[in-house]
Amino acid sequence: MSENIPTESDRRLVTVMFTDISGFTAMSEKMDAEEVSEVMKESFSMMEKIIEEHGGTIDKFIGDCVMVLFGAPKAQEDAPHRALNTALEIKKKMQRFNEEKHLLISLNIHIGINTGPVLAGLMGGEKRQDFTVMFSQLRL
Repeated sequence: MSENIPTESDRRLVTVMFTDISGFTAMSEKMDAEEVSEVMKESFSMMEKIIEEHGGTIDKFIGDCVMVLFGAPKAQEDAPHRALNTALEIKKKMQRFNEEKHLLISLNIHIGINTGPVLAGLMGGEKRQDFTVMFSQLRL
């Protein structure tokens, strides 16, 4: 486990960004699985670089979606600002990605951002735990 991951859960204000690549299903109907896989890997790598440059932490990949944290595991006072800048840059680079790859089906990206109180920490079973956040209705 990384030394940057806290071992105790704590309540904090975090900005979560969800990205969803649209066009993936249509692409998978017209292209070979290996080609689709390569395109998805390249688009995730492009997003990963931008996320890291803006101080975000990838929480998880879920199919053609990415869940990103700003303000966890490391606190950031400007987390919402970082998330918005990340989203804008990803949208711009995805457009360029489509132009450079000359894809049969263009990919688009839908992005949602939410800031609120969470419980941040290790979650899971006895044998496997991952750092993640759970939204809370309680006010900090």
